[in-house]
Amino acid sequence: MNAESIMHKDFVVVSPEESMLDVGKKLYEKNQHGAIVNDSKTGEIVGVVTEGDVIGFDNMPYDSKIVDFLDKLASIVLPTEKDVNMRDVHQPLSSEELSSDLEVKVSEYMNERLITVQPTTLVEEICKILKIKRVHFIPVVKNKKAVGVIYERDLLKHILDEVKQ
Repeated sequence: MNAESIMHKDFVVVSPEESMLDVGKKLYEKNQHGAIVNDSKTGEIVGVVTEGDVIGFDNMPYDSKIVDFLDKLASIVLPTEKDVNMRDVHQPLSSEELSSDLEVKVSEYMNERLITVQPTTLVEEICKILKIKRVHFIPVVKNKKAVGVIYERDLLKHILDEVKQ
C-alpha cells in the first residue's frame, strides 16, 4: 500500500501572508493538526505549520508575540504573589487583545525544512520517516505541489485495518 491510498485529499492550505489566528481557526474548523503553506504565486509547497506552532509550543522564538499572548492567558488563571483576592485574578481579556497577539504572519512560524513523500511512497517507509523525523504529519507532494496529507492517525488506522484482515 502507498501514500496515495491513505492520504487525505481535503487538507488545510494557507499562504505565508496569512495570520496565525486564521490558521488556528482553519485547523480547528477542519479538525486537522497541520496545514500546508503554499506560495501565493506558484501554488508550490513552501512550508508547513502545526497546531503547536499556533499555540506556541513548536520551535517558537522567545521574543514572539505568541509568548506574550500565552503570558496574558496565564495571567488570567495564575495568581501573582501580590494577588490575595482570587476574584481579581480572573479579569478576562477582550477578544481584541487576544486576537491581536495572534496577527503574526505564518511566514514567521512555518517550518521550511520540508519532509515530504511522493504518492508512490510505501506506507512502511512513511512510518519510518515519521518515527525518525519525529513529525506528526507529512505532506504528499507531486511536482512541488501538495496533493495530500498523511497524519499519524492515518497510519494507525492502516495498521489496525491490516491486523483485522
